[in-house]
Amino acid sequence: MAEEAKPSYTEEQLNDKKVVELKELCKAQGLKSGGKKSDLITRLLDPDNDQHKKKKKAAKKPKKDKPKSDKPAGGDNKKKKASGGKKKKPKKSKKSGKGDDE
Repeated sequence: MAEEAKPSYTEEQLNDKKVVELKELCKAQGLKSGGKKSDLITRLLDPDNDQHKKKKKAAKKPKKDKPKSDKPAGGDNKKKKASGGKKKKPKKSKKSGKGDDE
């Protein structure tokens, strides 16, 4: 079987291309397509480097059904009051220290 000839570019040719074009070239060669322009150019100049190759995603395992609880998924998210979430201080009663029965 004949191996597919991958297109080879010079660094100057790749520098003249836009990032979007470089990302398309990386995808076409099975390389990672994220990162800076310089990263994309490095990958395209050395495509046989294993660091540049896309990792294949493992098949997802089916999720186990967890029993639903009454608590929200985010943890202890207490609901805030409509007054902006501030707690009101209880009013002090107006009791005089003197006896009122005198």
